[in-house]
Amino acid sequence: MSKTVTVFKGKFMRNFSTLLFAVLLAGFLAAPSLVFAQADGGGGGAAGGAGAGGAAGGAGTGGIEIDASGVLRANINRDVSGKLDRDLVRAAKASLNQDLQNPSSMRMVSLRRLQQAVQAAHAAGRPLEDDIRFLAGLTRITHVFYLPEHQDIILAGPAEGFYLNGRGRVVGLETGAATMHFEDLVVALRAFAPNQRPTPVISVSIDPTEQGIRNYNQAFAHWGQLALTNQADDATVRNGLITAMGLQEVTLKGVSNKTRAALVLTEADYRMKLIGLGLETPAVRINNYFDQMPMTPGNSNASIRWFFQPKYNGVFVNSSETALRLDTANTVELVPAEDRLDAAGRKVEVKEKSNKASRNFCYSFTKEFDRLAAKDSLFGELRNLVDLTVAAAFIQRMDLYGKAGLSLGVLGDESAVPTQRYNAPTHIEPVVNIARRNGAFSAPIAGGVNIQPQAAFVSESLQTEEISVDELQGQAKLSNLADGQWWWDAESPAIQKESKKGK
Repeated sequence: MSKTVTVFKGKFMRNFSTLLFAVLLAGFLAAPSLVFAQADGGGGGAAGGAGAGGAAGGAGTGGIEIDASGVLRANINRDVSGKLDRDLVRAAKASLNQDLQNPSSMRMVSLRRLQQAVQAAHAAGRPLEDDIRFLAGLTRITHVFYLPEHQDIILAGPAEGFYLNGRGRVVGLETGAATMHFEDLVVALRAFAPNQRPTPVISVSIDPTEQGIRNYNQAFAHWGQLALTNQADDATVRNGLITAMGLQEVTLKGVSNKTRAALVLTEADYRMKLIGLGLETPAVRINNYFDQMPMTPGNSNASIRWFFQPKYNGVFVNSSETALRLDTANTVELVPAEDRLDAAGRKVEVKEKSNKASRNFCYSFTKEFDRLAAKDSLFGELRNLVDLTVAAAFIQRMDLYGKAGLSLGVLGDESAVPTQRYNAPTHIEPVVNIARRNGAFSAPIAGGVNIQPQAAFVSESLQTEEISVDELQGQAKLSNLADGQWWWDAESPAIQKESKKGK
């Protein structure tokens, strides 16, 4: 029998404004420098199973490098032939548990049993197995629900085998979708732990210093004149402007800047700005800002700011507030400054207004985001952060911990499950590009990113539907699980149909 579902509105919506992304990576070893793939550029490492665990611990090549001084620099390499990935997939299939390799449109994870497995590994001094580190291959979260008969909380969604690809990211064997990380879940749960205030916002902002702005404005007048009179080439002008501004400051809120969350958020910001200013060609066609920006005779410069926000087409909860379903299509949007929302879901008042070119870029980026995430796993990871943090906030808000008699236990213990192990990103080079057209010179600077969750819950597209909660719960056959087993696949056609609604 199905239960009527109500949309997250009213009391829940008003109190759900504290939600935001968090992400971390379990078992990855700290290093003096850490590299993440940029533009899915080339790298190296073993694949799947134990191979994923070993290779993921070290720094690969390509991407965003954070050295000991905390400065981010771009370092792009590409495996154009794809041979490296094909070799890694073969190695993963040879080493990965066969059950874990099988793709599933609805894989279920018991939070209580997962916690017990982590506790057992910690007590024995064993490193976490790859099935735990990568959450049994989950690539999205579509359902969260409470099982009263087992006093347990279940996370569910599509899953598949995984491997560490040639760009240094863990992705699905079948689809290449970004795989979820156990440590992502840990940080999300800590941000919305039982009996504590929820984390109001997690954000990253990359901003020039006041002195940097003054230096840039002075240099712009000088270099702009040289550019207009053809006394300096484009590369020289651009480098002169970048040098004048100096390094920009990276500010994180709501999550430690020593976590993988900080790295993912900062890299997503940086990569998005490179795309917007035409300095990087994305994996899918996106109409960038630089090619469309207005040009007027003479010199002009501007700081353009864009912001990522969650945007769900549907967020549903059952009438007893013990089950959640997410429509996982189009879950991230990019907006100009004046469309950014604050922690209460209201538009932020800003002085600067976007132009048509800026809005067109945001529209194009949002429209193509899911396709981009499928091809560029950094943005897939960013999207996965939405799912995990929404799930964690739902568990806290509906007091599923209390209903299940669960605490975070070992998952809330930083000494047992460490998360703050990376070099903190503190500074980054400004993203600047220059254009000379018809006697006009422009050098726009891209601003920062603030990722707000509340857009997911103020969408006019929210609907009311029915979720087969009883059947979902019926598939949670915990009594049939082996000792130590914490994940399994649903087999019912009705469940498969239900899960596909979230795709």
